[in-house]
Amino acid sequence: MPKTRREFSSEFKREAVGLLESVGALEFVNELARQYSDETIAHLEAVSPSGGAGEALFELVGQLLQREH
Repeated sequence: MPKTRREFSSEFKREAVGLLESVGALEFVNELARQYSDETIAHLEAVSPSGGAGEALFELVGQLLQREH
């Protein structure tokens, strides 16, 4: 049986984010994401991808880091 996406209310989401913020979890994972992004960029620079695909990879790293929870 296929799994269905579970829907959560806006109130539940706000409460969950508030709890995560209160214990510093969001700050922790945001910093971790920045570290992974920096490492990814360093690895991309080392292999020096060219053309549109290379540009897209660098752009993707930046976009993923700017996402909101």
